[in-house]
Amino acid sequence: MRILIINDTCKEVGGAETYIFGIIKLLREQGDEVFLFSYDDERKEDEYSLVMKHPKKKARFFMNKFGFSRRVYKELTNYIKRINPDLIHVHNNYVYSNSVLLALKKSKKPVIHHVHDWGLICPTSWSVYKKSLKVCKSVEGIQFKCLRKGCLPFHHWVSTYLRNKIRIKLERNVVDLFISPSIRLRDYLKDHNMGPVIWLPQFIEFEDVKITMPRNNIVLYVGALSKNKGVEYLVKAFPLIKRRVRGVKLYIVGDGPEKAALEGLTKEMKVEKDVTFFGKIPHDKVVQHYKKAKVLVMPSIWMENSPFVLYEAMSLGKPIVATKRGGIVDLVRNNVNGFIVKATDSEALAKKTVKVLKDARLQKEFSHNSQKIINEEFTTKKHLKYLNNLYRSVIEKKR
Repeated sequence: MRILIINDTCKEVGGAETYIFGIIKLLREQGDEVFLFSYDDERKEDEYSLVMKHPKKKARFFMNKFGFSRRVYKELTNYIKRINPDLIHVHNNYVYSNSVLLALKKSKKPVIHHVHDWGLICPTSWSVYKKSLKVCKSVEGIQFKCLRKGCLPFHHWVSTYLRNKIRIKLERNVVDLFISPSIRLRDYLKDHNMGPVIWLPQFIEFEDVKITMPRNNIVLYVGALSKNKGVEYLVKAFPLIKRRVRGVKLYIVGDGPEKAALEGLTKEMKVEKDVTFFGKIPHDKVVQHYKKAKVLVMPSIWMENSPFVLYEAMSLGKPIVATKRGGIVDLVRNNVNGFIVKATDSEALAKKTVKVLKDARLQKEFSHNSQKIINEEFTTKKHLKYLNNLYRSVIEKKR
């Protein structure tokens, strides 16, 4: 099978790219020819990839307003003709969205769109009101509600509204199947008349790691240091955890725009001596931190899709304390392999984290269940078999 993968970046910058490069490797190992079309600061081209250089600044005004670049449209159209794929699998497609969709429409090839976040139906990708931090349940798409709730300034709303009006129409016209890694996003896409849509969770290579209970009381966060991740609520919870658990430490792995503010908050809360910021570190070192930690906390305030951090932590037998946002609940089962708490509730985060840290029997039970869930439900073998069936089905229906 000849498969063309399209994504906004060719660099491994997040969970979506971790998935994309993982699946490219697996597909090639089973004998498929896999091609990549993407963008970067410099043009790169080889036998199996075309990485376009971003258009010049002059072209970006029109592109930002309508998601269209004539050069991207022409390059992609010609590339599709040249490689003649059996199927096109689109992942993140925000930068030149309408150029890509128009090129796909012209090609008349079978198209799958793998939706990795909420950006297709929410202009901020949060699907949460920015002021109240309550979940947005709107099925209207980008409407006046985005203005009323203070999620977008007027000038941004106008350009986003025009761009997405065109995009949604094209998506419904061009895409043969949508894939969502979370049940919640799948249901939202259905509510927005984006279909057909199926749920296909992520996967991870399961390593049958022998679970041992770490001796030190380490609470771990892994991820971006940005507003949407809610790390401030974990930092605010930490003094409450310290009062109940002797010698507890908070390890924060990751980087982002909120790092300085979070470091300042640890000083304000007088816990800076027990909180360590490791920044962005190599993956093998991240794995070592997973192994040392007694519990992983995910305090997200936006709607997560299917966070790869959870797959990694659970495969290594970590109990989880996380917020009830988006696809987190597909992986974290309350009172089974961790606890689910209300978003923005630092007291609840602290209470449940303390419960895990102080109860050795519960730690053992949650650890075992985390690894069992990954081993039984989210293996590479299951994922690849299902994806292959989807590919064949979409190609057959398009004939």
